[in-house]
Amino acid sequence: MRLLFSLLILIFIPFNAFALSGFCPKDSAVQIISRQFASIENVFPIRIGGVKIAGGVSLQRDVRIPYPPPSPVCMCWRTIAGIPVPLPGIIIGYYAPLATMEIVKMPGCFPTFSLELPLPGNVGGDGSDDDAASSSYFEAHYIKFNVLELLNIFADIACTFSPSSSGIDIGWITEYDPSWHDESISAFLTPETLLFANPVAQIACSADSAANVIGYDIDVLYWCSGGASVFPLSGFAGTTSFIRAASLDSAKMLFKMSRQGLLWDTTGVHMVSGSCMALPSPIWQKSNFSQFPIYPGFFPKRFPIGMTDAIWGSLINLPVPTKEGFFVFQIYQKRDCCAF
Repeated sequence: MRLLFSLLILIFIPFNAFALSGFCPKDSAVQIISRQFASIENVFPIRIGGVKIAGGVSLQRDVRIPYPPPSPVCMCWRTIAGIPVPLPGIIIGYYAPLATMEIVKMPGCFPTFSLELPLPGNVGGDGSDDDAASSSYFEAHYIKFNVLELLNIFADIACTFSPSSSGIDIGWITEYDPSWHDESISAFLTPETLLFANPVAQIACSADSAANVIGYDIDVLYWCSGGASVFPLSGFAGTTSFIRAASLDSAKMLFKMSRQGLLWDTTGVHMVSGSCMALPSPIWQKSNFSQFPIYPGFFPKRFPIGMTDAIWGSLINLPVPTKEGFFVFQIYQKRDCCAF
C-alpha cells in the first residue's frame, strides 16, 4: 500500500515540462525480480552460535566482531504482558537482502518496475549529458525489498525485521533531493566534505582500494569507497566510466541513508544483548554492506563496497542502447540476531 501511495504521489505531482530523454527499459522488471529471488544464496555464510555452518560465493570476507563474553548464547529483554522478561537465544549471523538500488541516467525511470514517470524539467539529469567532461551524473532510487521477508525465511526466529528493511517500499528517490543535484547544498548538510573531498584525503583511499581486492573494507576510512571518495554526497562522480560511477553513486546513497537515520546498524553486541535492537548509524560501517549487480548484466557474486570494476564490471554494462546507463544493485547488509 505504501509503495502504491508513493507512486501515485509521483505521478500526480504538478509539472510543466518533461525531463525524459533517451530510453527507459521496458522489459527489465522480470529479469530484475527473478534474479533477486534466484540469488538467495547470497545470504551465506550463515553462522549459528559463532560457528560457520554454511559457506557462500561472496567475494566479501565474513568478518564479525567478537562478542563479550564469547558464547553462542545470547539474552534479550522482551516485554510480555507489560513485564520485562529476559529471553535466552542463540546468536545467528547472516547477510540480509536489504534493498534494490537503481542508478539511472534518465530521471523518472524505474527499471525494477519497468516504469517511466514524468518529472519536472528543472530537476533530475541525464548521465550522458554532463556539465563536466571528466564526470558522470546519475539519479538513484533506493527501494526496500527484503526477499527473506517475502519468502518467510528466518521469520519464525524473529531475525528478519529491521527498521531499515521492513516490507517493500520506495525509501528514497534523488530526483526531488536538492542536495543530490547541488554539491554546495550537499557540503552544507555534510560539513566533513571540506575535510575529505580533496587530494590529500583521497590518497588514503588507496589503502581501502587495496583491501577491497581481497574482500575487505577499512571502516575507519569511512569517506572512501575503494579508491574514490563518497564526498560530496551528490550524484556527480569523478569518472566517465558509467559502471564505476554507478557503483560509487550506490555507495554514496548508502552513506546518505545512514546519515539521515534511514539505515541502522544491525550487527554487533547491541543486536544480541540488552534490548537486542538495531541502532542508528550516522557514520556508516561500510563493511556491513555489499553490492550484487543484477541489471543489465549479471555478476554471480556479491562483493564489498568499493571493489574495483575491473573484477566484476565486464559482465554488467551490456552494449545495448536501451540498457546502457541503467544499473540495478541488490544491496546486502550483515545482520546478527538473537534467535529464540
